[in-house]
Amino acid sequence: MGELVRIYRKDDLDGLVIDRDVLDNYKANGYTEDEQEAIAASTEPGGSNYTGTATDTEEGTNSAYTSQQVQVLMPFLTKLNPIEGQKLIDAYVQGFIETGQDSFALAQMRNSESYAKVFPGITRDDGSLRMTEANYLQNKEAVLIHFNEFGIGGYGAQVIDNLFPSLVENNVSPDEIASRLAVTDRQLGNLSAEQKRNILSTYEDFYSTELGEGIQLDDSALIPLVIDPEINASVLNRQLNVAKIGNQYAVAAGAQASRTAIETLVGAGLQASEAQRTFQAAVDRALITSRVARSQNRAASPTALELVETQLLGDDDTRTLLRNIEAQAASESTVATGARRAQSGAVIGLTEE
Repeated sequence: MGELVRIYRKDDLDGLVIDRDVLDNYKANGYTEDEQEAIAASTEPGGSNYTGTATDTEEGTNSAYTSQQVQVLMPFLTKLNPIEGQKLIDAYVQGFIETGQDSFALAQMRNSESYAKVFPGITRDDGSLRMTEANYLQNKEAVLIHFNEFGIGGYGAQVIDNLFPSLVENNVSPDEIASRLAVTDRQLGNLSAEQKRNILSTYEDFYSTELGEGIQLDDSALIPLVIDPEINASVLNRQLNVAKIGNQYAVAAGAQASRTAIETLVGAGLQASEAQRTFQAAVDRALITSRVARSQNRAASPTALELVETQLLGDDDTRTLLRNIEAQAASESTVATGARRAQSGAVIGLTEE
């Protein structure tokens, strides 16, 4: 885990804690490390403290949305693609500032360059939508669920971003995907153990040559190989890394993580070459945070796995818990005496002594 920094924006004065390695991506979307700069800009249109109104229209004068309000209205935008999704939120906010009408704000968002990056395949040639943006996310998640049901969640996480747009464009529903997987599973179930081993051996020889190292496949690789005969070596290699990365977590944390959790991390881009360092940093931080949380009489603190998930996936609940623990620790270090506490141990104010 790299150095963590807190960044702010005129419509997000609470700020985010991110890895410094991705700081430039957020700066390109208006974030800054300078809290006072964000506070000063918050009175501008689109800012948290903006008190003006949108352009007068025939429908009347409407207050402009903030970025945070649009995030609440359409949380799926940043879930699919955090960077490009934020650009869609910004486009919506600007559209509403200019017109004061939701319909025009939505149209401006859908006409932005980022829209096709967040929702590839959703728009027909005539410009109409094949489904709503919310349904797009629901269907994408449903396809991943079906992959998990057949034990190929790691494979699904690797291919979903390229596969799903083609499913949308060809009107292939999640139910149809589930049906195809079931048929393939039944066909493979009719094979003898020797027949399965022969198939896997053929692919082992091929990929060992292509990857330059010996690999071993088990029955869980059969469905991906059957439904995607052109599966490339890099995807397969990442799938095989799930077991290796799982072992690295067990060594660092002294506990096992579920295969699903490790597959999710692999799908988010975690590589075996960096996993050990990432896990160890998370274990160290979790230990420190746990000690601080206990001193605050808190019942829970983030685990090492939750910290890694927050780093790679942006878990809001864990980020909020961390922020609260750190804020209380900072308050206690500033006011060593005179802190008034609730029975839970949380600082709720100051007393005069």
